[in-house]
Parts: sequence; structure tokens; C-alpha cells
Amino acid sequence: MAYTAPCKRSKGETSAGAATTTERARPPAPRPRAPAPRSGSGDPRAPDAARVPFGSKLADRQTVQFWIADSYQEMEAVRLAVYRLASRVDRGDSDIRLDGSMVKVQGPEMVGRVIDRAIQLFGGMGVSKELPLEYMSRVTRAYRIVEGPSEIHRWTIGRDLLRNGLPEAR
Repeated sequence: MAYTAPCKRSKGETSAGAATTTERARPPAPRPRAPAPRSGSGDPRAPDAARVPFGSKLADRQTVQFWIADSYQEMEAVRLAVYRLASRVDRGDSDIRLDGSMVKVQGPEMVGRVIDRAIQLFGGMGVSKELPLEYMSRVTRAYRIVEGPSEIHRWTIGRDLLRNGLPEAR
């Protein structure tokens, strides 16, 4: 069963690393896709940024800009960790437990933080069923359970580091 993640920035063929990593752990769980939230402006990236509470746009507020910056940085860090793991699989590295556990901790927790920031931005409407954020939050929490408790993955990472020391640059 091959699994290929869609990537708009792909420079060529998708490597077998992503599929192999998924297949080693278990068959991929079905991932429902929620529609992107939209505002009257039609911009799905920052749907509530045009609101003007208390005299200035939400997008002009420093905290909102920090949330956007933090979310982007966290998403990029996880994306690079997944690429590194897939690269190791493509090279045929036999022991990928450390990298696999790191991705399984970082990925779902990052998604939860990003969704939480979006809910915070929308306020009370963020937890209503009018927006997909409430649903995304529930599904993400369930997915964190399916992937295995983060504490188990952290234990695996810590145990590996204590036994083998820091890994060499790969």
C-alpha cells in the first residue's frame, strides 16, 4: 500500500521514504479533511484578520503576528524532520526509531498548538460548530492517541540518547 503525501513544492517524484515510514508503523489512518475556513474577504489564510475589534485589525496586533510566526516555524520544523526521516529510509538506514519517535511527538503536538492558536483568534466562534476548528481540534486530539502517547515516544528518545549518546550529523 503506497501512501503519497501531496506537496505543492515537490521538485520531482515523491520518494519511497514517506510510504515506507508509514507502512512500517501501520497502515495510514483515515484523515478527514475539513474545509478551509473562509471569511467575507475569501482569504483562507487569515479569515478573521480583517475584523476590527477595539479600533485596529487583528492582523496588526503583535500577539497575532507572533502566533502566525510561531505556527509557521513549527510547521517548517516538523516538515524538515519528516523529510530527514524519509531520506534516512530512502538510504536504507536500519534504525530510524529515534527520528520516527521525534516526528510522532512533534507532528501531532504542533498541529494541536496551531489549531489552538486559531481557536484563540476566533474567540467563542472558534469552538462553535460554524467553523471547522472545533472538529479539527477533536480529530487532532484523537489522532495523538492513535499515534501512541507522546510520553512513550519521549521515553524511547530519552532511552536511546542515554544508551547511544547524541547521534552524529546525518
